[in-house]
Amino acid sequence: MKRRACDLLTILLLAMRRCASGCFYIALIVAPTLAQTTTPAENALPDTPSASQQFDKASTSQAPHKSSLEIIYRKSLVFPDLATSRQVLTPTEKFELFISNSVSPLAVGGSLLGAGISQARNTHKGYGQGAEGYGKRFGSSMARSASSQFFGTFLLPTVMHQDPRYFPLKDASFKESAKHAARSLFIARTDSGGEAPNIPRLAGFLFAESLANVYLPEDERTVGHTFKRTGIDIAIRAGTNMLREYWPTLFKRLRPPANQN
Repeated sequence: MKRRACDLLTILLLAMRRCASGCFYIALIVAPTLAQTTTPAENALPDTPSASQQFDKASTSQAPHKSSLEIIYRKSLVFPDLATSRQVLTPTEKFELFISNSVSPLAVGGSLLGAGISQARNTHKGYGQGAEGYGKRFGSSMARSASSQFFGTFLLPTVMHQDPRYFPLKDASFKESAKHAARSLFIARTDSGGEAPNIPRLAGFLFAESLANVYLPEDERTVGHTFKRTGIDIAIRAGTNMLREYWPTLFKRLRPPANQN
């Protein structure tokens, strides 16, 4: 039993190491370019046409106290990518956001749940069943999630000068929130305050699933399966975007009110 647990841990670490190794070497290649990318700290993102509904307009830059929503957002560990200000992220901050997203409760819990569903449906048959099969599925899910965050939150947004954070609407109807959540899949903010196609996020899913072909079972290493997994990733992102819209409200109700001085 002890030996099986050791084998399971070894498999998990191996899958994550392969993913991390690929990301590391890519980071070495683009490091000189990123080092030359500087963003003035005082430069803030201007409001978009729909920003009258967005949280960043609700916060006041000169206020002595942060708004309650901003405090909630900052303390959220589930969604580290919720925007709390219009301040432009530096490459270092985007890298830190990639790390936070990769180890967030959402990433770990999603991988645990996804591995269980995959095992119940016997997806990735090459992994087998039992504790060993579950460990392989969990490890590959964590590795794919980390790869997606690396490409979609750090590398591509830095190179293309886009903001990888999610900017929720404030006091919006369900229809408006759903529309905004879907739109955010395809449209992203730029570091200069404009809007652009969200290529980093979408390409990040595809790059991550392509990299996953290195450690997934052989029958999964096909173009069809790669695009199928990418489509599932995009659908999951759409659903979690809706959670991002309503998470501040849910979190506020679950959390006792903070004392205000």
